[in-house]
Amino acid sequence: MIDVQVSLSGIKELDERLYGLSLVEEGVEDATRRATELVYERAKANIAAMFRTSGRMESALRMIFDRSFGGAEGRVEIEGEGYATQEYGGRGWYDIFPVNRLALAFAVAPGGGSRTTLAVRGARFRTSAGRFSAGTRVFAKHVHHPPLPERSYLRSALEEERPAIVELYAAVARRAAAGSR
Repeated sequence: MIDVQVSLSGIKELDERLYGLSLVEEGVEDATRRATELVYERAKANIAAMFRTSGRMESALRMIFDRSFGGAEGRVEIEGEGYATQEYGGRGWYDIFPVNRLALAFAVAPGGGSRTTLAVRGARFRTSAGRFSAGTRVFAKHVHHPPLPERSYLRSALEEERPAIVELYAAVARRAAAGSR
């Protein structure tokens, strides 16, 4: 007859540690979800503040939260063409030509222009017609437009919310160290 005895010690301590790890995992998941929400809401607010017609851009903004075994991931993305150009700036000087028309038409922005260059909303137009005052209607066959400036709405949202995000994860670490949720 064979007699085998197995004695396990520390099961209670192991169970407590595993429970503590699950609390940390839940805390990290909650912090990740909240951090994603913070960046999403700030990005929406930035878009509304920066752009006159922001409805389509705001509706293209997406918050994605994934929970997987042992982790969580939050992302804020924007779907559609042209939104990256707003975030990172333009592609360099570019030419604008009329489509289905003989000429481009625009009004001079406040600030006017000089004899050789006319500034309209950041663009430069070559002209020999003299000075223009704000509101003057101008026609052109071609415009050589400067790059669009960077107008970060998403990266700036992350930077603006950084202190709050750091605090979310620091609170999880403090609770884990204290042994509570």
